[in-house]
Amino acid sequence: MPITATMNVREGIKKFSEKGNEALLKELNQLHEQQVILPIKRRHVSKEKRALWYLVFLKENMMAASMQDDVQTASHKVNTQQNQTPALQQCH
Repeated sequence: MPITATMNVREGIKKFSEKGNEALLKELNQLHEQQVILPIKRRHVSKEKRALWYLVFLKENMMAASMQDDVQTASHKVNTQQNQTPALQQCH
């Protein structure tokens, strides 16, 4: 089973430049031709479904913010430990 990485459009174009742009256009064209993603009018979606989509959006953003906080906390701990090392060495 292949392992794939996902990146956003801006990252992909920046990293792979013209070839990345060509791959993106090819992928979007396939999605369009195969009608994988179809536009829908807001009035055709129930209030309950819109509320569910909003809750999913909020949950994803909360999880992303929590993960970012965890990374910042871990980074702060590493920086604190690095700053304390010379002082501990002087004591011994």
